[in-house]
Amino acid sequence: MNIDKENYPEIIEVSLSDESYAHLSSRVRIYFETMRSILYQTEIHKLLRENTSDYLIHLLSVNYDMAVIGWCKLFGSKHSQDTHYIHLMKEPDLIDCLKNIGITDDKELKDNLLKHINLHSDVFNDYCKNSIGKYRNQFAAHFDLKLHEKKYSGSDNGETVKKLLKNYPKFDIAIQSLDWLYDLISKLLHCKEDIGSGKYWAIFMPEKNNRRLLKEIEPFIEKLKSRDSRHCME
Repeated sequence: MNIDKENYPEIIEVSLSDESYAHLSSRVRIYFETMRSILYQTEIHKLLRENTSDYLIHLLSVNYDMAVIGWCKLFGSKHSQDTHYIHLMKEPDLIDCLKNIGITDDKELKDNLLKHINLHSDVFNDYCKNSIGKYRNQFAAHFDLKLHEKKYSGSDNGETVKKLLKNYPKFDIAIQSLDWLYDLISKLLHCKEDIGSGKYWAIFMPEKNNRRLLKEIEPFIEKLKSRDSRHCME
């Protein structure tokens, strides 16, 4: 396969074991799925300012939940998520590349993340456990029946649910951490660049990724706008 480097400078050829290639591919796929869901819910939220149609609310909720679930696959519980970022340290194929950027253990890997997103460990842990993690466990991936029983029985006047809904997780920390992980994987891939291995990978800057995703979802958002316009005239 001949690669036109001038027209496609993002494409490199990497020397990776099949296992490491598959593991990195899975993380990158989740990265794009999560970023796509974040962008969808952001754009749909803008439409809801003008039209509170049930279908828009449904689409917003679906993409919001998928963004939360996707992020937790990469940054939630390292014990239950094989794709958690910390498990990069288990890839023998990547150990030397991680050492090249000063990462030799789990702590240094997390420190690298915290430095990039400029957060104290306690703040990030709280976001993981009590913000985005709690929403995932009680609203998105699972359903906390006892929590909702309180709401409908009036035993606490719905205060528990109101408090949770009032503190819906924001995606600012999520986006920063996702960009960090994509950038780290890009560095690891460049470290493993080796012409002749036969494994090709396209590495884009985060800004270009966002432009590509926005361009991808734009036709769908335009259709939703058009449907909103017709609905409002009826």
